[in-house]
Amino acid sequence: MPVTVHDLGVQPSRFGTRFRVHGESGAGGMATVYRATDLVTGQDVALKVLHERTGAERLHEEAALIAGLAHPAIVRYIDHGITAGGERYLVTEWLEGETLERRLQRGPLGIIETLRLGRRVLEALAVAHRQGIVHRDVKPANLLLPGGDLGQAKLLDFGIAARAADLRRLISVGASGTPAYMSPEQVRGDDDVDARSDLFSLGCVLYECLTGHTPFPGESPLAVMAAMFLDRGVSVEVHRPDLPAAVSALLTRMLSTDPAGRPASAAALAQQLGELIAELGAAGLATGERAAVPHLADGERRVVSAIVASRPRAGEASTGTREVPGDPLLEALDDASLARIREAVAPFGAEAELVLGTTATVTVTVRSGGTPSDVATRAARCALVLKGLLPRFGVAVGTGGAASDSEALGALVSGTVNLLAGGAPGVIRLDPTTAGLVESRFELTPDEGGRRLLFEKGITEAPRTVPGKPIPG
Repeated sequence: MPVTVHDLGVQPSRFGTRFRVHGESGAGGMATVYRATDLVTGQDVALKVLHERTGAERLHEEAALIAGLAHPAIVRYIDHGITAGGERYLVTEWLEGETLERRLQRGPLGIIETLRLGRRVLEALAVAHRQGIVHRDVKPANLLLPGGDLGQAKLLDFGIAARAADLRRLISVGASGTPAYMSPEQVRGDDDVDARSDLFSLGCVLYECLTGHTPFPGESPLAVMAAMFLDRGVSVEVHRPDLPAAVSALLTRMLSTDPAGRPASAAALAQQLGELIAELGAAGLATGERAAVPHLADGERRVVSAIVASRPRAGEASTGTREVPGDPLLEALDDASLARIREAVAPFGAEAELVLGTTATVTVTVRSGGTPSDVATRAARCALVLKGLLPRFGVAVGTGGAASDSEALGALVSGTVNLLAGGAPGVIRLDPTTAGLVESRFELTPDEGGRRLLFEKGITEAPRTVPGKPIPG
């Protein structure tokens, strides 16, 4: 009699007609992975069993994708199907070792080690890309090191991978990735994500291997997007001044926020890495050579303000705010409305980005310039302009500083997003830091979770806009 998921893992049990289960290896939101023996070959395998039938289509698609991929750096497909009891499963080779995520917990890698790992993963991606498959979730947790050997890394989990032709459909149902390793186009939810997105994600992985942290920290797509667009490029030399110029330049290209600025293909990039490894080896760079990661001095800190505007979800309290008619073009938050928002916030030294397209969220980051009070004041004025442009939205402003822009934005935007919880249309909430910096210039009132910004003193209403153009106070 076929067993169910709940029967597995207590003792060796038969699953279907082909596999004998020995125990649970790991579990996720949609499936559990077990170590099992293939009774046909006698080899140990990884048996992935769905918890519910709702993910059956994606499991079938994952199986179809990896079944056609044959490369030593890609986990090997064995079988998939449905048991007589209705259990949906996918079977791949069993691998002993640790993930790169676990390995990096012990510290950064050496330069040559990192480049060899990158070449190995690129060779795997090149095979997938030639078949039109975009992995979309390249990250340390999906790179397994058999026996701890970086040179034998295997790319795992094609659970949200897709052929380029299917990406529009998958994005529409919410399949995404891991924020800290997602490309800007993937974070935005663009429907034209291609193989260059995987190169960006791998660039994030290699950056972390060398520095010990991701280039764009953040626990949410919104926070990551803000970190990405605060500065248009990433400079790994700040954290690894010992890097050869060629290595730094290559990483900078991989982490370009514009896909056109990245290398053309995984195959070409793998070849470049091979040549670079040979050159550095000939120059005497040792395999495990690495330097301590330096930190910026306190005097190099920058003050940053972040603004988040989002339409309150249905059912959230309106706190008595009257309904205000808005501009249908701006309420749509499409490319045209984003252009108008960018034009409106530009005079304040701010930049705007939409996150996940139609989720109706826009972030604005105000670059440092002048004193902390100057930065917060410009952010407050910018928030008032956004309130005028998006009257049905709630707005929040946070201000802070950290050892680097990306580190600042990751935590800062997450905290600013939290200020929006339960917010009402037309309400601007400030965090305590921002409120303390601007209270002498703006009228504020107490509000749950912080202070509410009403208007700039001497101005009786928010700055108006004429066809989307601000008139700053």
